[in-house]
Amino acid sequence: FNSFVTTAVFVLSFLLVGVPLWWKTTEVYRYPVPYAECQGLLQEKIQHGVPVQLIIEDHSVSQGKLWEELLSVKEKENSQPSVTFHWSMSSVTEEEQRAVSQSHSITDLDDILNGKDASQEFGRLEIFVLSQNYSTGPKFTIGKGRLGYIRNNESKQKSR
Repeated sequence: FNSFVTTAVFVLSFLLVGVPLWWKTTEVYRYPVPYAECQGLLQEKIQHGVPVQLIIEDHSVSQGKLWEELLSVKEKENSQPSVTFHWSMSSVTEEEQRAVSQSHSITDLDDILNGKDASQEFGRLEIFVLSQNYSTGPKFTIGKGRLGYIRNNESKQKSR
């Protein structure tokens, strides 16, 4: 008789608590998808702005002409997300000029410049425009951090 009561209580509690709880946790909820809002999201233009600073070490670079060329470049209208570059331009500081003079390769220059300013603004890119006779190696180099280096070969190509 004792096992009969225990079994009955177990079955009764399973039917009264377990089955409804199982039913509610496995029930499928249907929520209408807002198709109009989804289509509206596709029409929105997503823009990402990237600040880029050009630091000119090569004194043969015409900054005015370079600035006009940078501003005349248009991004593709249909690309999603669209990337807009916010250009700024400056000449090298005395400290950067000393680093360029002391280093014999872009790797050395990169090590010196990365050591000088560890608190660089997040997301900001810096590109150094170096003279054509600075170093041998590739024309474009990306160093550690967010520093890029370009050897200016324009005057060499025009003289040929």
